[in-house]
Amino acid sequence: MTTLKHSILVMAFVLFGSGKMLMADPIVFEVSAVASGQLNGVNFDQSELVITGYANSDETFNIGYGIGVFNTQTSVFVDGVGTDNLTGLIQSFNNFSAFGFGDIDTDLAIAFVTNQGFADWDLTTSIGPLSGETLFNPGAKFQTVNGSFRLDDIGIATLTATTIPEPATASIFVFLSLSSLLRRRRDRCDW
Repeated sequence: MTTLKHSILVMAFVLFGSGKMLMADPIVFEVSAVASGQLNGVNFDQSELVITGYANSDETFNIGYGIGVFNTQTSVFVDGVGTDNLTGLIQSFNNFSAFGFGDIDTDLAIAFVTNQGFADWDLTTSIGPLSGETLFNPGAKFQTVNGSFRLDDIGIATLTATTIPEPATASIFVFLSLSSLLRRRRDRCDW
């Protein structure tokens, strides 16, 4: 019985105790391309690059000429070099003809993908893959945990944005898990 009570308490905490976290509607923005530059002192040339931003879609804001959201984390992956996290305040932004990442601290664009498919997108739903020309600041350095990240050249980029299941999905998962626990408990008891 202790295991069942413990399971019920854990599931109740997940559903209700950490409600803000579950209510956040997380979204993951991923921009990928072939690029050249440097990550933490290691040069790369025509390597696969993936910049991934994690944000809460219910924290978007409209500033008239576009919609933005501050990322909770932004990582950079370069094939053959590794992965690191950007340390600046990074914003995901859609100006309705281009989407990308900007560093608020330096007031510079990191990489933006141009595509007319962004015209009606409000950053709260999944989209993509959408590809297009890439806008960036050649040679600009952006701070990472272990050094810096710099782009010298980048080809056509692709954006894919994916929403994480909302609380209703989590509730269903918890309900089904709890039902399974109760059924197993009932099957083991001799009533």
